[in-house]
Amino acid sequence: MTPTTVPVVIEEEAARRIARLHIQREMEQMIAWTRENVPGLRGIRVVPLRDRPSRDDQLVIKAYWDDDGTRPHRKFPEWDFLDWKLANFHFLVGQKVRVWCEPGAMPE
Repeated sequence: MTPTTVPVVIEEEAARRIARLHIQREMEQMIAWTRENVPGLRGIRVVPLRDRPSRDDQLVIKAYWDDDGTRPHRKFPEWDFLDWKLANFHFLVGQKVRVWCEPGAMPE
């Protein structure tokens, strides 16, 4: 599967948060970055971050990828995303969105 053909799912609550925060363009750029920079990408799901009530405006771009953990000198896309995000977005936008890479296929 090529990066341009991976499925992208934006959960309803995540879409509401994106609209409420007025960050549609920024999310499109972040999803595009994920497509281009996560090796072996199998799918993208944008979800609301739900670990604490105080984070009711935060989002996670979950990137499902083929990573068996055996590559030497493993490079973590999350670190590259953080560097890119800090260089390209206002910190108030950047603090709202994270990328988490999860090995395997994207759940239905």
